[in-house]
Amino acid sequence: MPTTSTITSRVRNGVPRIGVRLPSPSGGPRVRPFLIGTAVGGVTGAVAGTLLSQSTRRLLVGLIHLVTRRLTDDERDELRFELLLQ
Repeated sequence: MPTTSTITSRVRNGVPRIGVRLPSPSGGPRVRPFLIGTAVGGVTGAVAGTLLSQSTRRLLVGLIHLVTRRLTDDERDELRFELLLQ
């Protein structure tokens, strides 16, 4: 625990000077983990996207087909009959 004299010696011009060290602008040791994480995330995302692309394509094509599908005459007659029963 710092003493009162230590605390008061760190205060100059009314602004406290807290002993916090910021990373150096030259990069330092924090750049390498960031670059490794970016590379691993990029490769993982590419692999996952490739594996899921067929499933996603099938799903989208199926949804488009379902939405744009037109009823045949038999299906339309059956639907009318069911609506009449209600």
